[in-house]
Amino acid sequence: MNLFSKHGFEVEHTPGIARSLIRIEGDGDQIIVTDEEGYDLPSSQGPFKVMCISRDNDLIAGPEMFESFDGIIEWLESRER
Repeated sequence: MNLFSKHGFEVEHTPGIARSLIRIEGDGDQIIVTDEEGYDLPSSQGPFKVMCISRDNDLIAGPEMFESFDGIIEWLESRER
C-alpha cells in the first residue's frame, strides 16, 4: 500500500462494513479505492474499484475498474484537467 500512501491515500476501516483506501481532495470530495467487490482493501496488484464521492456523499464519478495502479493515476489526472 506504500504506492497509495505516496499519492495521499490512507486506510479507512468501518468495522463490520468495509475497508478502503481514501484520499480527501481540497474541496472535500473523496476518492475511494477498494477491491473489485467494493468492501475490502485491494491487492497491491489489483484489480481496483475506484469512485469519487462528494463531501455531501453524492456519487460524482465511477465506480471504475482498473487492472493496474497506473490506470488509477491516469484517471485521477484526467479528473484534474
